[in-house]
Amino acid sequence: MGGLYREVKLIAAEPVHIALEDSGSCGVYITPHNITSDSADIDVLIKLDSANNIEAKAVIFAPDGKPVAEMCGHTESDRLTLSKKISAPQLWDGVNSPCLYRAEVTLFYGDKATDMVSENFGIRTYHINPEDGFFLNGKSYPLHGVNYHQDSFESGWAMTNIQRERDYGIIRDMGCNAVRMAHYQHCSQEYSLCDDFGICVWTEIGIINKMSPDESERHILADGFAENAKQQLIELIRQNYNHPSIILWGISNELHQMSDEIFALYQELYELACKEDNTRLKTYADNQFYGRFLQLPADVVGYNRYFGWYKEAGDAEHFGEWLDLYHNSKEKRPICISEYGGGGALTQHKDSIDWLNDIDPNGARHYEN
Repeated sequence: MGGLYREVKLIAAEPVHIALEDSGSCGVYITPHNITSDSADIDVLIKLDSANNIEAKAVIFAPDGKPVAEMCGHTESDRLTLSKKISAPQLWDGVNSPCLYRAEVTLFYGDKATDMVSENFGIRTYHINPEDGFFLNGKSYPLHGVNYHQDSFESGWAMTNIQRERDYGIIRDMGCNAVRMAHYQHCSQEYSLCDDFGICVWTEIGIINKMSPDESERHILADGFAENAKQQLIELIRQNYNHPSIILWGISNELHQMSDEIFALYQELYELACKEDNTRLKTYADNQFYGRFLQLPADVVGYNRYFGWYKEAGDAEHFGEWLDLYHNSKEKRPICISEYGGGGALTQHKDSIDWLNDIDPNGARHYEN
């Protein structure tokens, strides 16, 4: 997303190694399933850049650092899946108990260990009920959070790890248990912080407002746009697959354009996300609320709505009324509020505000009061 502002790694590898060209992923994908209080099955998919009778071993370490499972196998293709059942799993339970396991995957070529990848992961289940909300590990777990951009007042986008740790510490101090990473691929450290803090994550690719430079009603896509969007979605999912904090893959934010071509690409992106990861839900953030914008494929729909700031939205007291109306009449899928609030500049104050004339959401006036 525009420039070199994160850490860079130079990787030296043996000829036999775990895949290094898998859309920037670590090449190891860990999927817990059949999760109960008694046991959980752990699948470890290993992708390789070579397939010449290589032995792979995966050791699973519990949150206390003790090994609880070991699995081995030989490759016959460019990928191998190892599986093992572990007993009495400690669940990643949000802010209540964000327990993390670790998988250490080692490749052997003959008697020589040639590569190793260590990945944290969590064991948890979740679902969203259209009437009763979000459930984590079978228990109701209402989500409250904020949107977060990858910038700081000191450094812009070239943030340091210490600055990110500070910001996510503030988010937790606010009482949040969820965050939406707006509106592009964030750095890996943020996901790790959310894993550690127990913060549930909505993350998304950088499709914002428009898919087409064509201002006519046809909204024809530019050459290469569709392939770029699909590449970004694949990279987002593969690079972050093992983070238990991620619950939603997002496809767009506030799409303003609609055409047959745009709708078809959206359908393709949704199906691609399902193919890449069938364990998580897919979503988009909408602020159009009509027609085909309501028909875009998703498992969950987020509404960006600024009651009390934008005149057309109405007073903040009517937020619940508006949500109930849409939920009962227009959107039967699970819904959430993906953006809300209003501008508030610390340097701007005004007494006796005229709400019809003094509020300027699209301009420079954002009175703190």
